[in-house]
This record gives sequence, structure tokens and C-alpha cells, in this order.
Amino acid sequence: MKIKDFKQEGNYATFVLEGDVKVANALRRYLIGGVPVYAIDKVIFYENESSFFNEYIAHRLGMIPIKVKKDVEDGRVMLDEKGPKKIYSGDLMPNSKDIEIPIKNIPIIELLEGQTLRLEGVLKKDRGLHHAKFQSGIASYRQLDDNTFEFFVETLYHFEPKELVEKAKAQIREDLKKMLP
Repeated sequence: MKIKDFKQEGNYATFVLEGDVKVANALRRYLIGGVPVYAIDKVIFYENESSFFNEYIAHRLGMIPIKVKKDVEDGRVMLDEKGPKKIYSGDLMPNSKDIEIPIKNIPIIELLEGQTLRLEGVLKKDRGLHHAKFQSGIASYRQLDDNTFEFFVETLYHFEPKELVEKAKAQIREDLKKMLP
């Protein structure tokens, strides 16, 4: 697998891959759901006076991108808010300086006067092939000739594009080592 002409702008990247179509498709799949990322997997509700069910709020929280600088044992985010207020992803308070919410303006819920929402989100590291909340990016390619493919990659803010490509390649190698004797 040879990658060349890598161009990156923000969380988007393009590059050319020289290799077999099977390799191109494997890389595309790993860019989408093969690289482990952190997401809010479990939510402990202490108080929910909003008009929304706990499950609805937990689902919305699970889809918020979480960037972790280095692996954390007990990653959590807290939320303790009173209405009237619109609650955004930037209102989540991580329990570690290594945990970051990269997009601060994702709406979660709007609390009315007198409503309270107190909760704790527990982070888990997993892969997008198990659940969409663990998806690391979006990727596609077009075939230029027999063994050349132009890739288009958009990260979901867990990693920079070049870092995501490197992690996908490393994960492919690691998974192949587990399969081969």
C-alpha cells in the first residue's frame, strides 16, 4: 500500500493510493469504522426534569464526537444545568484534561424555566463496526486506473486526517497479525 499526494484542509483530506482494489476497500472500511474512538456509551441520570426521555438524551450525547489525547481509564463527562437554557455539547465537563469536546455548538436539549438536568456520561473506546457512535470518519474513493485510487476522507473530529489514515493502516496490520498464524 503506497500513499502519495496527501492534501489536508481542516478535517478533510484527499490522497492517492497505489495498490489492489481489495486494499483500497479495506482502507476505506477501516477509515470509517475500524479505528477505535471514544464515545459516551452509558449515561447515569441523577435528575431529568425536562420533557425528554432519558434514552433520547443519552442517544444525543452518544453521537457527540469526543477527542481523547491519550487513553483514559475512567473517562467521564458531567452536566449540571438549570433552565431556562439551551444545552450544547460545550456545556459537558470532562473529568480529565485529556478529554476534549471538539465541537462546542451541538444542541442537546432546551430546558424551560425551573427544569433541571444533571447527568454523568461514561466514555467507552470501541469501533464503528459495532455502533455508529464509534465511527471515526467518512471515506470514499474513485478508481483512476487498475491500481490507483483517489481517496476522499472526512474525519469526525476524533483525529486529524493524516493521523486517522495512519491509525487505520496500523489497525489493519494489527488485525491481520491476529488472523495469521
